[in-house]
Amino acid sequence: MRRKLNLLRSDAYAFHIATLYLSEMLIGYLDGREHHKWIGSEQGKIPEWDDFVIECHDGSFRHAQVKRQTTDFCINKTIRVIKKGGSELQELSELDKSISKLAVVFTNGQLSTSPKRSFFIEVPHPTQIKQDLPLRVFSDFCSECRKMGVSAKSLEERALSDTNYQRIYSWLTTWCGFADWQHILFAAQRIHIRYRGTEEDVTEVIHKDLSKAFNNPEEVARLIRSYLQDNATDVGATEPRLIAPLIDRYIKPDFPKWTTFWYSDSDISWHISGTACGHETEAAEPTKSIVENFWRPTSRNMLKLMTNANFPVDDLSCDSVEGALVRLALHASRSTAISFVGHEGWRVGISKALANTLGAEKNDVGDIQWTKIDSLPQNQSCRSLGDDAQIRNEALCMSASMDLFTWSIVRAKVTELIRELPSDGDLRPAVTQLWQHWQKTLDSDPAEHSKLLLEIVHPACEGEDVYIQGRVGPRTADLLACAVWLALVIAAAHGDLNSTWNDIGQGNTLKTIGLRYWGGPAGSKRKARELIDEDSEDTVLEILSKESASFLAFSQVRTSAAYILKSSLADDALDQDSLAAPKRPKALITNSRDLSEKIRQGLIMPLKAYLASHTKHLQTRSKNIEQTSRLQDEHPGTSDRNKIPHSNEV
Repeated sequence: MRRKLNLLRSDAYAFHIATLYLSEMLIGYLDGREHHKWIGSEQGKIPEWDDFVIECHDGSFRHAQVKRQTTDFCINKTIRVIKKGGSELQELSELDKSISKLAVVFTNGQLSTSPKRSFFIEVPHPTQIKQDLPLRVFSDFCSECRKMGVSAKSLEERALSDTNYQRIYSWLTTWCGFADWQHILFAAQRIHIRYRGTEEDVTEVIHKDLSKAFNNPEEVARLIRSYLQDNATDVGATEPRLIAPLIDRYIKPDFPKWTTFWYSDSDISWHISGTACGHETEAAEPTKSIVENFWRPTSRNMLKLMTNANFPVDDLSCDSVEGALVRLALHASRSTAISFVGHEGWRVGISKALANTLGAEKNDVGDIQWTKIDSLPQNQSCRSLGDDAQIRNEALCMSASMDLFTWSIVRAKVTELIRELPSDGDLRPAVTQLWQHWQKTLDSDPAEHSKLLLEIVHPACEGEDVYIQGRVGPRTADLLACAVWLALVIAAAHGDLNSTWNDIGQGNTLKTIGLRYWGGPAGSKRKARELIDEDSEDTVLEILSKESASFLAFSQVRTSAAYILKSSLADDALDQDSLAAPKRPKALITNSRDLSEKIRQGLIMPLKAYLASHTKHLQTRSKNIEQTSRLQDEHPGTSDRNKIPHSNEV
């Protein structure tokens, strides 16, 4: 572009037109409307028509001739003749030369195949092509040639009675080298004349366009023009994404940034585009950046997350793009508007999949800021996922990015909770040492910390028909951190500093459930309510019986374990000792007032005694059941339970 622009450098008008083109492209790009892909120079291999070459949104090319013509192009008449007193033909004007090149390339068939090309003549005002032929007349003629049904024959017939058509034919055949009406029609259909006004007029239009998205449009226009002057090359092309980083700071705060996931039914593919993640990466809207921007926005602009896909009734999973979008939307920041085409279907579907709760509040799923949208913005810079492997990989990458993002928040919150432990006891040093060990292991194994976070929000009795992954994100980070913290306290008090989050030594496994609210067990009518505290006795028994861990903790349940088990810690009712009694953990621990008091002491021994008392109670129950089994084997047919002594009677 440099060679051409160097020739035009003295012509500020050409740079004004180039700035106008790029401004229009930039606004279309930022707003998600169809826009041209790039603007360049010395492109297209068509002499005289490479001042500016633009690839349009549909893949066609626009060749622009910029002519700051304030006087007539030529004072001669439309029929070219020999110069007076000489033997040579009259000299061609600059416009004659440009149109003559089209006659050549249309004759040799160079432009008869794809891609489609159009040719624009950019001038300030209407002027004269020839003494007896205004530019305006030729512009109207070209528009007429683009109408349906126009043929070479119809043009020839009209020329019999229309002197303007006669003059156009004379000009094009004697000055520009066209052969006949068919040749003329083929070219004229592709020629456009634009009147842009003076430099001041063009500047006014540029500023008006840029003011839609930018503060200080004058400075933005100056930066665009400087970029064109300083970064042009002979074979270079400028895209909106290349300009956008230079002027991003001028975007108005109320001008939204967005990411669109466009699903194409025709070829079963996804196309991801947008402006929320910036413009400096080679690929549009990188997966990791999407998660970071919508879950922890640093932008001062409102964000929009959009898709045209339908709610995936049968495939709400971590390896589907739709499932990943649900999770992204559920935990999006407050500055994000969720605009899914057919959003009512998404709203109802998500609510049903999670019983309207993420686990922190009774109706936190209902907090999503849905906004109605009928069509989606797109821009020409997009990432395309064209086959099943690419689609699945994108979904899994999104899921992994969301897990990693969540884990980073949880990890920081756990550290803060540990710092709140009393500093003058032995509990905090033990928990700190254990956390360092856990953190190192979990940081190095993303699959393991992802598994841990899912286990925290998934009571086993729920089954698999709940969208568990949707519960893991920034909005539940406090729940997740509290659960990990309680697991650390239990493990430290148990005494094995080599323990893990699911194995605390001496053959004991641990599971910590961190939900405050849930929808109920599989097969039930799901309705948001407090876990255990608002559940029936039968549901509580089902919760406990489905868990396999020997130590089971509930970090958001305040009711004491003794009350939940409907027994004191000193004795065990007969109906709990039968073989038909539901399976229970070796120790049941809740975040009760008693436990909180022990933790506030900051000492391990009171906690160890507390855990031992809970373990002793359930060990007694286990002994009773084993003894019942042995005595029933010794006394077949025994049905009177009063005849079978308990462990506290033997």
